[in-house]
Amino acid sequence: STTATTADAMPDESLDEPPTPDEATAADAPRENPSDAADADNDSAQPADAGPPQEVGTFDAAQEILVRYDPNADTWMLVPPESPLLSSDRLVGLPTLPSSFTLSSGVRVSLLDGARVGLLKPNGQDQPPGVQLFHGRIVIEPIPGQTPASLRLVAGEREGIVALEDPASKVGVEVRTQSTLGTDPRQSRPRRTIDLYVAAGRAVWTDAISETPERFTGPAHRRLQGRAPTPPRPEAASEELLPDWADGTPPLSPLDRRAAADLMKGLSLDKPVTVSLEELATHRRAEIRSLAARCLASLDEFETLLAALDDPAFRPEPVWMNHVETLVAAIQRGPEVAERVHEALVRQRPADADLIFRMLWGYTPEQIAAGEGKRLVDRLDDQRLAVRCLAFWNLYRLTGMRLYYRPHDKQNARQQAIQRWRQRLEEGLIEPAAPG
Repeated sequence: STTATTADAMPDESLDEPPTPDEATAADAPRENPSDAADADNDSAQPADAGPPQEVGTFDAAQEILVRYDPNADTWMLVPPESPLLSSDRLVGLPTLPSSFTLSSGVRVSLLDGARVGLLKPNGQDQPPGVQLFHGRIVIEPIPGQTPASLRLVAGEREGIVALEDPASKVGVEVRTQSTLGTDPRQSRPRRTIDLYVAAGRAVWTDAISETPERFTGPAHRRLQGRAPTPPRPEAASEELLPDWADGTPPLSPLDRRAAADLMKGLSLDKPVTVSLEELATHRRAEIRSLAARCLASLDEFETLLAALDDPAFRPEPVWMNHVETLVAAIQRGPEVAERVHEALVRQRPADADLIFRMLWGYTPEQIAAGEGKRLVDRLDDQRLAVRCLAFWNLYRLTGMRLYYRPHDKQNARQQAIQRWRQRLEEGLIEPAAPG
């Protein structure tokens, strides 16, 4: 294998297999038999609890945005400030926008970058309320003056209690799923991983089945896999190795920060969030259009983001790659969401919907060697911008190489870079980049 030079390759953690969680359906009581995997792939799953809902928390962050599903209107609405939250609520934190709420057990929950949760009532006497993390990342911390604090957590196929033992405690939770590379995500079940990150302070995880407390002092990491409790083996972690979102302050570029602030001003309490976002998707500023499209995708509305793949205004590489990665993350949440993306493509561009959808699956080295590599290189010169973007994204994702190709360049300007890709293909050098 050939190692790329620094000038020509830029390792990017965001192009690893996308962390794309799906929503799990959990049982209402401590479970001897956790939920079936097929049910877990239902992205429209209701929160785990049965029976009448009860008040479990409050949206008390006046300068933030929280989105709640209204089952009567079948739409997403903003939650008014100081509103009570019920155990039947499904909530979303829109990408880049600050979004948090408090539970009656003394815990603040922050939803990061499109995370979706359902609220849970206490699961028995002297048990706290909590959240079911369907997909994405959350950060939990105690409300000032209310430690120790705790919450019930359902994540993927695991359930337990997270206890925060001191005022400095911060715990990040992430549910990730990953479809099998190069296969139709409508036909295969994604693999699911749950990670707990203790960013600071002391925390305790008690699995609902084993009922064995595991104590952590941050920084620390604990991975939960499968349906049954795994032996306690907290992984040592330094602050440098914890993900940058685990303390509740994910990094934002100045452009994203400005776009988020302006987008928040365009949302209204008196109409569906999707309607406001569709209006913002026509804003004169490209960064607001981009963020509105990504926010719509977090609410399972994909047409605007798919259309953005063909918009020449989104020329900066981080912007259009973010669009692609958002779509890839969506199809990996499970077969139901993958089908929604495909249906949106068919409505929008029936002639090449199947091609675009196939390119979102990714490619294995074996598929590349069997002819898909040549097809990807050929598509670097396709007339359709979306096809060129996806072809290059797949090649870069596989190799870590750019070879100075830019899909938004005019045809003549692309030819020299395409020739470099053809040469690497002929030499058999389109292969996974060497680690490190």
